[in-house]
Amino acid sequence: MDIFSLPDVFLRKLMRTVDIKDRLRLRLTCRAFEELVANTHAGFAGFFDSGHIRRNYVDQLEIVIGVTKFTFSEDSEDEFEQFFHMLNRLFSGVSFREFEFIFKDGTFPIALIRKFAQKLDIPDMHFLADSQVQLENSIHLMADFPQNKFFVDLWFLPDYEMLLSIPKTEYLKIYEMTKEPNNQVRP
Repeated sequence: MDIFSLPDVFLRKLMRTVDIKDRLRLRLTCRAFEELVANTHAGFAGFFDSGHIRRNYVDQLEIVIGVTKFTFSEDSEDEFEQFFHMLNRLFSGVSFREFEFIFKDGTFPIALIRKFAQKLDIPDMHFLADSQVQLENSIHLMADFPQNKFFVDLWFLPDYEMLLSIPKTEYLKIYEMTKEPNNQVRP
């Protein structure tokens, strides 16, 4: 039986259950599968429960979609563009139950993260930040997705104006930072 003789609606629903690694393998079999993989949504809530983007090492970003991890240099826009090109060949969109933007330990190229987030359907966005700049980046991303639910964890106490500029959140948690006798900061 020719799988492509099935109705388009059925093929699209079938492709929602195929994980990222299998999508990679499937698209290599023939051009028809390559087009089917690229033009279908990668899954809905429940299929990809969560994902995240964070700094992996000093100069690397880590993006996790389901159980698949992508790592690349954050300074290289070429690597990020190649990553987007690959995503466009793997799916037209992807949905998560929750996605974390972990902005701890440095700053992030916010324009690139914004471009990545536009491709995702994320009802619950979780932000972690430990500086004013990271919180500002989080607020800018929240402004791009006003219909979503936001969860915010702060590892610092922002100034009053910055605190008031945070959009409505499901929860906002500010960890109290204390100094120990040896000058180490701990929550």
